[in-house]
Amino acid sequence: MDVPVIAGTNTDEGTIFFGILPFNTVDAYRAAIEEQFGDPMDAVLKLYPARTPRLWWPRRTSSWPIPGSCRKRANLLAGMARVSSQAWQCHFSRRSPAAPVLGAFHGMEIGYAFDNLGPDAKPEDEALADAMTRYWVQFAKSGGPNVDGLAEWPAYEPSTDRYLELGDVIKVGSHYRSNAVDTLNAIRTARLSAGD
Repeated sequence: MDVPVIAGTNTDEGTIFFGILPFNTVDAYRAAIEEQFGDPMDAVLKLYPARTPRLWWPRRTSSWPIPGSCRKRANLLAGMARVSSQAWQCHFSRRSPAAPVLGAFHGMEIGYAFDNLGPDAKPEDEALADAMTRYWVQFAKSGGPNVDGLAEWPAYEPSTDRYLELGDVIKVGSHYRSNAVDTLNAIRTARLSAGD
């Protein structure tokens, strides 16, 4: 479909899953990785060492599949020669003032994008919510998020893999967690090719 897209991730996507982790020891963690990944488990353990098993799932979720699927959606749109619409990629990094241990957890950006913050909001939260609301309204009105007075948000291109970070500072970055995304995508592609 020839439709503009914003695809985004949060720094700590997986922290809200702490309560449903299927393991709580290093041995159970290694067994879970071996069951899920098989032979490539050493590459996964290199990305997410078994020293702190309770952090593996949140970090893995924060690196892949969410950023991986975000990049895939943006790549698909950017690579479709028949469409004129563009894609924009963003990364939300503002840590929760109400629950700092959860960081920038999955879904936390929603209150900012709709300027619906709780009573613990600080001036910097209000400034970020104002900026995000302006980006989102401009996107809805025009098909592109850029608006005067805010940081320029570059359209997504596979070669640069640029995104706009929405956090304490709004700034452009590139190749977000690309080592983890590339490694895990390569494992997934190899397993799919093998019919696994």
